[in-house]
Amino acid sequence: MSFAGQIDRIRRALVRTTGSLGINLLAGLRLALPIPAGPSRIDASLGQFVALLFSLWIASAMSDLIIVGTSAEFSPWGVVSQAAQSYFWIATLAIIVLVDRRPAEFLRLAVAMASVSVTLLTVWIITTKLWSQSHPESYHSHYQTIWQTFLVWELMVFA
Repeated sequence: MSFAGQIDRIRRALVRTTGSLGINLLAGLRLALPIPAGPSRIDASLGQFVALLFSLWIASAMSDLIIVGTSAEFSPWGVVSQAAQSYFWIATLAIIVLVDRRPAEFLRLAVAMASVSVTLLTVWIITTKLWSQSHPESYHSHYQTIWQTFLVWELMVFA
């Protein structure tokens, strides 16, 4: 295959991935609200799972950057922490599909949950940023309550 052919193949794959990513993020939003989003509304593929996991890592880094501000420094321990959290999350999903005796559904469940996680983290970032700007005097005293509310929301969606 020529170089131009390889570039065209990569371009088509990126277009496919980008379109599917939008479909999956919309499904994640529907699941987080909760508005029914059937399995046909999720494009489950390994590429989508990786793209969503990467999006989750980027959103998490952005959240940390917003909290710390411009004085933030890159920490390899942050990457290790995100990786460990992801491994735990993937293992939990694997246990769920094995206990439910539907291992073929792992990728669909992983893509759905990653989509929901991106949605929840995005809403978390927006909420905490707006709260800290509009109510700076009460932000720190209510941070725990905001965090617990999001935790309950996340647990309800995942259940």
